[in-house]
Amino acid sequence: MINLNGKIDDNDLQFVRERYGKPRFGIPAPCWKKKDGSYKSINPHESRFLMENGKFVSVFHVKPIYYATLQGLWRPLSEVASYYGNKRGMTLKEGWEQKMDMGYLVWYIKRLEAMKSQYGVAVSYPQTYRGIELSPVMVPVLLNVSPLTAYPDADPETTTVDGRTWEGTNAEWATIITAAGDGATDNEEVNQLVYMGCAVTSQVWDQITRSIFLFDVSSMAGGNTDSATLTLTSGASSDTGSWAEAVGLVSSAPASNTTLAAGDYDSLGTTRYATDISWTANSTNEFTFNATGKSFIDTAADGDGILKLGVKLEDDIDASAPTWQSGEKYLQYQVYFAETANTTSDPKLVVEYSEITAAIKDLIGGGFVLFPR
Repeated sequence: MINLNGKIDDNDLQFVRERYGKPRFGIPAPCWKKKDGSYKSINPHESRFLMENGKFVSVFHVKPIYYATLQGLWRPLSEVASYYGNKRGMTLKEGWEQKMDMGYLVWYIKRLEAMKSQYGVAVSYPQTYRGIELSPVMVPVLLNVSPLTAYPDADPETTTVDGRTWEGTNAEWATIITAAGDGATDNEEVNQLVYMGCAVTSQVWDQITRSIFLFDVSSMAGGNTDSATLTLTSGASSDTGSWAEAVGLVSSAPASNTTLAAGDYDSLGTTRYATDISWTANSTNEFTFNATGKSFIDTAADGDGILKLGVKLEDDIDASAPTWQSGEKYLQYQVYFAETANTTSDPKLVVEYSEITAAIKDLIGGGFVLFPR
């Protein structure tokens, strides 16, 4: 049998095999379709099977039997919990925080609150804190889903900065993308987000431009990112070489949080924090952070509180030279920076995150209260 979007609960699989025969496919927590054709929330109480005769068989439970993983899959709760009741909460196993999506835990706790449960979530393994052995006690745990909207500072910057850096020494692709950089600016309203251009000499490029965007995320320290987007508003575009390069979101590490310098050119990373996007001129362009990107946000929030991002052309990230073209062809995408008159066109970061409010969360990396024996 093939598992779709996760792993089917073994007990449900055995039950279906005994009652109905061999299934072809199993789907944990399938979506429900409304009358208008849209889909409701995924239901973690159900296992659905496609049988060899072409019919569907569903197994329902009063209590949730699946959890959402950090990778967005659904798997049996028994992997991360030694107990999970309908109203009496959940007891988590050691290592749960490396597997479970925090958004799912928020949903589960809200469900307990809606059912007026006197119980919450506990851990099933002992902890030692400052030499004291602690015993888990099941207590209510509250999490808040909070939005954060941030923009880089306009000039004069006080906390964060945005702008562009470039290398303009004529060189082959491998050389120019690894150069130290020879220019930067952080006080423009609109200009190049990225740029590449062919020089007169074959296989030589005359400039590469990259952009840097910093955001203050210190207010979400201790939180866990559920979703995040970076929206950039574009100006004009020119692509005389018809490359149609996508742009990618990566890290940056400028020497200063409030000023850009030529040497920041080589501080941009190569790990993608979102799927590359096809740039659209005179519009809004949105990066949706992937799991690696969301983790990067959390690390920044728990560190110095400044999220440092960069944008490069896809072949710049991949260190793969585009096709050189004669006639000094070039590509440039423009973007509005924070120096525009208001925030309507400014680079904008929006983060939805779960904030653990228990004071002792640092014990186990989650919002759980433990008491001495």
